[in-house]
Amino acid sequence: RDRDVTGVQTCALPIFTGGPVAGKSTAVEHLKAAFSGSIVVVPEVATALLSGGYPMPGRDLEWTQDWQDSFQDAVFHVQGSAERAAAIAAQQRGQGLVVADRGLLDGAAYFRGGRNEFAEHFGVDIDETMANYATVVHLESLAVRGRNAWKALRANNSSRFRPYEAVLAFEEGVKEAWDGHPNRYIVTEHELDDRLLAVEGIIRAIHMPPET
Repeated sequence: RDRDVTGVQTCALPIFTGGPVAGKSTAVEHLKAAFSGSIVVVPEVATALLSGGYPMPGRDLEWTQDWQDSFQDAVFHVQGSAERAAAIAAQQRGQGLVVADRGLLDGAAYFRGGRNEFAEHFGVDIDETMANYATVVHLESLAVRGRNAWKALRANNSSRFRPYEAVLAFEEGVKEAWDGHPNRYIVTEHELDDRLLAVEGIIRAIHMPPET
């Protein structure tokens, strides 16, 4: 059963997920500041690849399903490596909290067959993959406000090239990808400050000892 932002249980590694323009990266930066740099972050791999020169629809080529499949292969393999590297960095620095901006199962939202097709394509077990992430914080995409909101929110990020309908489909696809995770929290507040406070409250309750 999914929990709202008040139903916190003790668990370990959190990831942030949700559709585009949900405030995930902003939430991660907020946590880094709130916890005085004691967090090791796995950045969003898709954005890192596109901003690093990976051929991007609308900039370098037209979108095709072949491109999408190739891109998801790249994201899958880099994601796993990035998570392992972050764990190594946390161990070396003596920092116990690793936060990931998206997890492997987010990629299932790009497959018509969802998690089952994703698992078959990459040869992974869904339960085992899901178990790698002890906490899933889903920030609902602000695109659910409507088409005009999406247009305004996408203006400052060239990697947000997907049409509005695809964004809504991805939002639902991500929810389905993580469906059944025992520690999923869905944050639906529309105001950014409220979202950040909700996220910080979840992480503090999970990872920070009570003040004495």
